[in-house]
Amino acid sequence: MGCTGRKSPAHWSGMLVLRSGAEIHISPESTEHWLLVGFGKRLTLGMFCGDRPATLRFSGWRCVDAGLGVMLGLHDWLRTEGGEVIGARLTAGAELDFIADDSGKHPYCEVNEPLGRMLVFFGSRREFDELRSDDQDLGSSLYIADDGTHVLCLSAGNDVTEESLRRVAGPRVMFANVENAGPAGP
Repeated sequence: MGCTGRKSPAHWSGMLVLRSGAEIHISPESTEHWLLVGFGKRLTLGMFCGDRPATLRFSGWRCVDAGLGVMLGLHDWLRTEGGEVIGARLTAGAELDFIADDSGKHPYCEVNEPLGRMLVFFGSRREFDELRSDDQDLGSSLYIADDGTHVLCLSAGNDVTEESLRRVAGPRVMFANVENAGPAGP
C-alpha cells in the first residue's frame, strides 16, 4: 500500500468558490500520492500512486469516479503538536452535502455543513494543533462504490504514509489495497 515518487507540476488550474462566497484562484502543485478513505461499516484507508483511475478496486468494492472533478475543496492534514497526522479536514462547497450523507454518520467523522467542513479522524485522538494543520492542499475527489459507499480520495504528498496511518489508526479502522480497474480519470 506504500508509495514512492515525487511531486509533479499540475496541468490544471481554476477557481474554488467556498460556501462563504469567498473565491480562491488556484494554480496548484499536484501530487502522485493518494489516500482513499472509504466510509463503509468500518473506516477503510488505502494508498496508491500515479494517475487517478476512473475506476478502481478497493476493499472489495468496485469504485467509479463520481465525476465531480479533482477539486472538491481544500484539505488539511490534522496534526498533533508533535507533527503526527491524525486525520484530515475537507473544506468544500455544495459537494460536501453529497459526501456528508453517509460519512457524517461515521464515528470517525464530524461534519459541520454550515461551515462546509468535514473532519475525518484516523483513530480515537481528536485534539490537533490548528497552526500545524493549515496545509490547504488541493486535489480531492470522490468515488462511489458499487454498493453506494462514498470513497474520498485526497492528494497525500509525502506527509501521509501507510506506516504513519497504522500508528494512529483506531481499532475499527481497516486498511485495504487499491487496484486500478480502468483508465485514468478526469
